[in-house]
Amino acid sequence: MTPINDLSKSIFMNLRLTYKKTPVKLLSKLTLKNSRKATLQCMKIANLSECVLLQTCNRVEFFAVTEEDPKIVRKAIINYWLKETQTSRRELLPHLEESLEDNALRHLLWLTTGLESMIVGENQILGQIRDSFNKSKSWGAIGPLLDIIFVKTIRAGGKIRTKTGINKGNISIGSTAVNLTEKKIADVNKKKIMILGAGETGTLIGKALASRGYTAIYVANRTHDRAKILARLLGGKVIQYNKINKFIPQVDVIFVATSAPHMTLKRKQITTAMQQRRQKKLLIFDLSQPRNVEPEISTIKHVNLLNIDTLQDIAKKNIQTKRKAMETAKHIAENELESIKIIIKRRRFESLISQICGQTEEIRKTELMKAFKLLGETDKGQRQILEKLTRVIVDKVLQKPVINLRKAAESGDTEIREIIRMIFGLEKS
Repeated sequence: MTPINDLSKSIFMNLRLTYKKTPVKLLSKLTLKNSRKATLQCMKIANLSECVLLQTCNRVEFFAVTEEDPKIVRKAIINYWLKETQTSRRELLPHLEESLEDNALRHLLWLTTGLESMIVGENQILGQIRDSFNKSKSWGAIGPLLDIIFVKTIRAGGKIRTKTGINKGNISIGSTAVNLTEKKIADVNKKKIMILGAGETGTLIGKALASRGYTAIYVANRTHDRAKILARLLGGKVIQYNKINKFIPQVDVIFVATSAPHMTLKRKQITTAMQQRRQKKLLIFDLSQPRNVEPEISTIKHVNLLNIDTLQDIAKKNIQTKRKAMETAKHIAENELESIKIIIKRRRFESLISQICGQTEEIRKTELMKAFKLLGETDKGQRQILEKLTRVIVDKVLQKPVINLRKAAESGDTEIREIIRMIFGLEKS
């Protein structure tokens, strides 16, 4: 494998499944339960030097750096993915998308900008990308290339949002879900609402409700302290997670934003609750990833079950209203992309420049020691003069070649890199 500090042979690639081409049910099935394990295992199996795994309710994406043939890496990641999720190749491959180098970089930049989100411009994805990057860093899965790429694209995404206003308005998944709920239920502000899950999505839902003056909110979470924090923030009431069955008959809307590996709400559970409700309607909105509400619940009389799929029509309308901001964002993103590409190209030549400088420094030191021996007895001042003289000569000799190498890097001239290696007799990566 290429040394991690030498990026000259590194390839940046992205493999992804997203809501655009993958049914929600299949996307849920193909979500990897343990992100840390999946990241580290793929690095080992696919011979990756760096890796970030991004998983949300709308996407599962690998961002990787490799020195191997991308086709071999792709095959290794897919094989692991299929094995871990017990999925067939026939199910996964028709929906899989892949990008390399500039296209992968553009895709990530569009992601941070909100252009790839179901709800265009939503802010949640930026935090999710940052969180995935930081987790990978803590697992030792980040090297110099992904560090540059993620830091720069996250910063650029925030800047583009500010310039274009693409993230203005009630456009989070939480606020969109609340909007839809208000259309489905009359006088919903007078109803009782339960939020299951106090994570990021649950908090977004809660904030959307609180901003509209909703107060009859119950919050439950497996970690009770997190539920208490969210309930306090919303002015709602916290309930013990193991006592939610007692409260389900009392509420009119349930937002499920958990991330359990099993079903949080089951048909039998809701059937029992509905018997106590005396035909009162109940709306359940499953925003979990993977899905945490049994689909069979939709067959229960007077129960309306919604999920992420329901947001698709709203997402399309949102795109229509944001056309101008999207075009402006894409234009700015291309300029940002060029700036990031130049930084990456320079970085890919730095190891070569370091090798040249290191080699010439070794030669300088060796020849200087020979000169001292030939001169015989010299005092400290004379030695310092010779030391400074040889350094100045080396610096001046290398100055223009280094400047020209950096210019070649910016222009994308990779041939000169190999020519320089040959001229200086440097080892290939």
